[in-house]
Amino acid sequence: MNSPFAAARGAADGARAWDGLIAALSGLNPVLGQIAPALMGPGAVGDPALVSQLLRLNRESGQFEADTGPRNIARLQATTTSTLEMGYKGLIADKLAISFDVYSSTIQDFVGPLRVETPSVFLSAASIQAFVEHRLAPVIQSGELTTSDVTAIVAQLAQVPLGTVSPDGRADTDLLLTSRNFGDVSLWGVDVGFQLHASSKLILDAAFSFVSDECFEVGVGGDCSGGAVALNAPTVKGSLGARYHDALSGLAVGGRVRYSDAFAMNSGVYYGQVDSYAVVDAHMSYKLPTVPGATVSLVATNLLDNLHQEFIGAPFIGRLGMVRLDYTF
Repeated sequence: MNSPFAAARGAADGARAWDGLIAALSGLNPVLGQIAPALMGPGAVGDPALVSQLLRLNRESGQFEADTGPRNIARLQATTTSTLEMGYKGLIADKLAISFDVYSSTIQDFVGPLRVETPSVFLSAASIQAFVEHRLAPVIQSGELTTSDVTAIVAQLAQVPLGTVSPDGRADTDLLLTSRNFGDVSLWGVDVGFQLHASSKLILDAAFSFVSDECFEVGVGGDCSGGAVALNAPTVKGSLGARYHDALSGLAVGGRVRYSDAFAMNSGVYYGQVDSYAVVDAHMSYKLPTVPGATVSLVATNLLDNLHQEFIGAPFIGRLGMVRLDYTF
């Protein structure tokens, strides 16, 4: 392991980083700072053993979990998607344009999200408790140190990762993440679109999409939690819009409402649930009569500024409303 509390790379043994850990935390905990000399220098005769354990950070839960140690990771295989799609696109009565298609896809060697692959070295809380109580027995018996003080010290020491078990050639404590091929998955979906030419100036349109699965479970379950491999797309989404264009005046205005159902997201270092949302977009353009070929456009995206999401891996992510002014020839 590589450890910030031990000078050189060595065996995955948390005990060799003990003195460095005590020294580092002494300045943060006044009580620990007073008793630090009595705790440093493990390995004296009669000392209970400080027992190491390997834990791996679960990126989804944010917790360290029991781990069996490093293991080989197969090289990534190319992902292959095979899709069968059937659909119809046509114009009815020269006014209503419709499109409809149904598809079925099989994805081979689906690539899952990033996962931590290097375990961290901790000392078990039970062994720290026994060691601290043994070393500080005179202080505890005299009443200078209370049971609650010992419990707080043990809890602090037990939650600190003492090192990272890393591949040869690395000399830092960074956690390494990588993706794996998850396997083969299948899904199907439907896309529907309409465009109605209500008049020579007014066009109405609508779209709807449905996909059968938004995530695939690595283990047991079915609620897209834990080890789910997410499609990063909603089961249901759609839009409804209108556009008015007067060719004589050169004025065009329009708007659109877009809706997305809630869905699980697990991409890169980000993990979380994207809530359902609806946003409003609007645009307006005017063809300048005095400048041939020139058009001034005003575009507003997410006009109500109401789309914000929070994910594990980032304290805050939000899409803010945006207004853009274009001048084109």
